[in-house]
Amino acid sequence: MPAADILLIEDSPSVLRPLTRVVEQGGYRAHTAESRAALQARLAAGLRPLAAVLDYCLPDAPEGEALADLIAAGIPTLVLTARNDAATRERVMAQPVVDYVPKDMPGALEYVAMLLRRLDRNRALFALVIDDSRTVRQHLKQLLERYQFRVLLAGDADEAIRALAAEPAIRLVLVDQDMPGMDGIALTHRIRRAYGRDRLAIIGISGASDSTTTARFIKAGADDFLKKPFNAEEFHCRITHNVEFLENMEALVRAANHDPLTGLPNRRAFFAASEQVGQPYCVAMLDVDHFKSVNDRYGHDGGDRALTLLAEQLYEHFPGETCARLGGEEFAVIFASADIRAVHARLDAFRMALAAQVLNVRGRPLRVTVSVGVSDAGADGIGGKLAQADERLYRAKAGGRNRVVSLDGADAAVAG
Repeated sequence: MPAADILLIEDSPSVLRPLTRVVEQGGYRAHTAESRAALQARLAAGLRPLAAVLDYCLPDAPEGEALADLIAAGIPTLVLTARNDAATRERVMAQPVVDYVPKDMPGALEYVAMLLRRLDRNRALFALVIDDSRTVRQHLKQLLERYQFRVLLAGDADEAIRALAAEPAIRLVLVDQDMPGMDGIALTHRIRRAYGRDRLAIIGISGASDSTTTARFIKAGADDFLKKPFNAEEFHCRITHNVEFLENMEALVRAANHDPLTGLPNRRAFFAASEQVGQPYCVAMLDVDHFKSVNDRYGHDGGDRALTLLAEQLYEHFPGETCARLGGEEFAVIFASADIRAVHARLDAFRMALAAQVLNVRGRPLRVTVSVGVSDAGADGIGGKLAQADERLYRAKAGGRNRVVSLDGADAAVAG
């Protein structure tokens, strides 16, 4: 995916240079303008960036007049300014901006970089707003869209549950307490039972004066609470905090369950997945042929590239199946099928496709081949299937490598 564009409007070189550097280090393309006139020229030329960072006081727009151009163009805007007085802050935050960042705030540029990264990531996330008031739903929708979320709306618990089931990309739920039928706290409890904290962030909302509402929401499974009325700046801070926390949780879960080199599920995740297969299944074990020789000849970088290529080919050939790196050069695949001949044929096609790939490592060609053993669906449990597949993998290696051995002992032809 090409890098997103960021428009920086700043007349001070001493600010623009480090700001540009921070943006480009974040993987974005920085476009600059040093005045309102230059900004208008950029927009007239068709530039529509992911976001803009605007110096509030420009030579030809000393009172923030340039902000109107960005708002009219629908560009999410971070206002970066040396003016940190209450009146300016209130005037800026009354407009549909992403945030107000004083230049003298400690870590101001790092904060800008975080906000840009957050806006970029939010484009792939869905937020669900649950409130029986159409006016409130639309207001929250507008606030969330300001931060680039894709927003779904629900007027009651039944609509919310259907929306969650239909859209797996929902990562944030805002739920009002006072609704007809199932109230927000009861709905939060129901949602949390189905979705863990590493899957979904829930924020309760209420205008009630009952001081126990916050605690009741949290005990029901909410991650945070907002009391009406709230301002846009508080809303943004709460949303950002919760989504960042959710992503950190997801990263921890991924790190615990995935191999860092190949991105495939690891041994732990493989065994967990085997418990979820609700039908007869076969297991294949794959081992890279002569892997020690690959490391000796091409170095560990060459070995890593060989393993990465194998993982990429597994993803390509077996979508929907559970592929994993069990350790070292050993991989495994769970096939949700009892038809061992069909599984054998798929693995043989994979084996040949992998052997046809040529890596260029330090100017030398490297071909990667694998030996494969396949269990039948009747083997006892995951332990029995792995033991059977491992025994057949040994036969594949003993028979000359670069071949598949399955239930009936049939060997794939050795690749030329």
